[in-house]
Amino acid sequence: MSAADMVEVLHDPDVALPGVTPKADAAPALPVLDEKGEIVRLALPEDWPEQAKQMPDGSVEMQLLFPVTVRYQDASGQVKQEKYTSLTLRRLNGKQMRMFRAIDPDDLPVKALAEMSGIGLGRAELLHDRMDSADIAAYLRVWRFFTTPGRRAG
Repeated sequence: MSAADMVEVLHDPDVALPGVTPKADAAPALPVLDEKGEIVRLALPEDWPEQAKQMPDGSVEMQLLFPVTVRYQDASGQVKQEKYTSLTLRRLNGKQMRMFRAIDPDDLPVKALAEMSGIGLGRAELLHDRMDSADIAAYLRVWRFFTTPGRRAG
């Protein structure tokens, strides 16, 4: 199952999601090129989450609509607490993409969160399990953007 398929399973595009404003009759988004014709910034898709901002380095800063606090115990037995109000999501490399092809589709959302955010699989599992579905759908749209070149046809 591809990233785009996973997002389609989680969200019907005809149903509005919190934080997403459809861009009716908008001109297609275009990539930004430098003077040499190299892509500086990719065009954002029409269903881009409002709470996500593309940064100059290609990463995405995404505010959570519903902040999450996770609690865990470290190796010394001390209880730790971390509050997540935003996520910084990075583009993936070829090794990470190969890993995704080999895992169970049910594990994809958590592993995508761990790889894109760099927070580690354990924290990503705790965070994902407490996240609101609107925030999960938003980061999966960013993941689809990172893993699907160009506009989808059909």
